[in-house]
Amino acid sequence: MRGACLKRVGEWRRVLVGLGLLGLIVSGYLAYLHLQKPLVVLDVEYRSRVDRGGNQEFKVVINSKNPIQSATIELNGTSIQLALARDFGNGTLLYRASFNPSTISPEEGVLTGEVVVKDREGNEARYPVSFLANLEAPLIKDLKVEDLGSNIYRVSALIEEPNLKEAYLELPNGSRTPLVKADGKYAANITGKVRRFALKAVDKYDQTSLVQVEVTPRMLFESWLPPSFDRGLSLSLFDSSRLFAEIFESDKMLARDILTLAHANGSRAPKNLAYIVLDQIERDRRVDASRKTALAGEVLPIYLSFGNGIQRLSQIYTLNNATYHFGSGKKLMKEIGDKTLSLCVEKLGENEGINTDFENARVHASLLRLAKRVPSILKYPKEWREGAVQADDLGYKVGIADQDEAKYWDVVERAVKYIVDKLDNGEAEYELNIPDKKIEAWYRRQRLLPIDLFEIDIVSGYSTLMGGSYKAGLDG
Repeated sequence: MRGACLKRVGEWRRVLVGLGLLGLIVSGYLAYLHLQKPLVVLDVEYRSRVDRGGNQEFKVVINSKNPIQSATIELNGTSIQLALARDFGNGTLLYRASFNPSTISPEEGVLTGEVVVKDREGNEARYPVSFLANLEAPLIKDLKVEDLGSNIYRVSALIEEPNLKEAYLELPNGSRTPLVKADGKYAANITGKVRRFALKAVDKYDQTSLVQVEVTPRMLFESWLPPSFDRGLSLSLFDSSRLFAEIFESDKMLARDILTLAHANGSRAPKNLAYIVLDQIERDRRVDASRKTALAGEVLPIYLSFGNGIQRLSQIYTLNNATYHFGSGKKLMKEIGDKTLSLCVEKLGENEGINTDFENARVHASLLRLAKRVPSILKYPKEWREGAVQADDLGYKVGIADQDEAKYWDVVERAVKYIVDKLDNGEAEYELNIPDKKIEAWYRRQRLLPIDLFEIDIVSGYSTLMGGSYKAGLDG
C-alpha cells in the first residue's frame, strides 16, 4: 500500500515538472513572436501617484526594426512628446518624458491614456497607462475651540476637499469622534478634561491632513474673539496682561468691554490705554487679588466715557485708586460728579507725575474731593496736590475726620478756599522759589491747612473748630 502511494506521488511530480517546462516553452515562444513584430513596447515605468505641483516621469523601452517616426503619451486628448534618451543597439531604444499633470487637467483624480509609438513604415504600438494626479491633502482652516462650559468644548474647522472621505477628532485614548458638517464647517463636541487631541481629514485617495491641538487659554480666546475686533491688537493685550487673561476666563462680557476700550485707543500693548489701566491694577499690592477683576469692572465705564481723553499715567492712577477707595465707579461719580471729574482728568493730564507718589488710594479720593469743594484750586496744581495730602494726613491719619467726616470737609473747604482766594487776588505767592522741595511742600500744606486749625479741647476731646469755634478769617 505504501509503495503504491509513493509511486503516485512520483507520477504527479513528473506531471507538474512537465507542465512547468511547457509553460516556459510557450512563454518563450510568445516572447519570440512578440520580438518578431516590427514595433514593440517592451516596458513602461511611471509614478502611480503624483502630488499637486509635482512632475510625472515616464521611461519607455521599445524595440523597432524601422526608424521611429513619433513617440507620445496621449492623456485626456493631450499629447506629451517622448524624447529619445538612449539607443541600446539592435533596435532597442529608451524614451523619456517629464511633465506636470496639472497642465493637462487641474482636477485631482485619475488620468488615463496610452503610450503610442509609430515607425516610418506605418507600424504602431500602444501601451495603456493610468495614474493618480494632482494629489493634495485636505486643507484645514479656521480651527476653533469654544468653551461651552461644564467641561464641554466645541471644535470646528473649515475643511476644503472635494473628495473628502472622513474627518474626525482622535483623542489621546485612541477613540475617534466624527466631525459633522453644519453651516459650512465641520464640528464636534468633546467632553471631559481633554486638553490635547488631533483633528484628521482624509480624502478618498488616502491623502491625510492632521492638526495637533492643545487647548490653551490663548486658543480659547482666539476662538471666542469677535470678528469686529482687530486680532493682532487683541492678542497683544491677551499676551501682555495676565489680569486680562484672568478676566476673560471669568467674565466674557467684561473682557469684551475692555477690548472696546483697547480698540478705541488703537495702540498695541504696552502703550494701549486698556493695558496700562489693567497693569496698574495688577501691580497695585494694596488691591487684594480677589478684588482686581471687580475693580477693573468698576473703573471701566469711566474710561469708556472719556474715550481718548485719557492718555497719562497720572489720570489712570487717580481714577483707579479713587474708584477702589469709593468701592465703585458709580459711587465715585455720584460724589464727585461728571463735570468735576472731567476737569480733574484734564488737569491731571497737564501735570503728569503730580500724584504718582501718593501712598494710598484715599489720597487720590481726597484730591478729587478737594477739587469738588474748591474748583478754583485746579488753577494751582501744587496747592491742589499738597492740599490733598494734608487733608488726608489730618483727617484720616490723625483721625480728626473720624469725629464727623462731612463737617471735617466743610472745614477743609473753608480753609483751602481762603488761601485760594488770596492766590487769586495776588495776596499770596504761588511760586515760592524755595530750593528744598520737601520744605516747599511742607510750607504749602501748612499754609492751606495748618494743624492748629484743629485745636483739641482737653475736656471734650473734640477739636474746637469741629465743635463750632472757627478761627478768625475762616468764618466768612
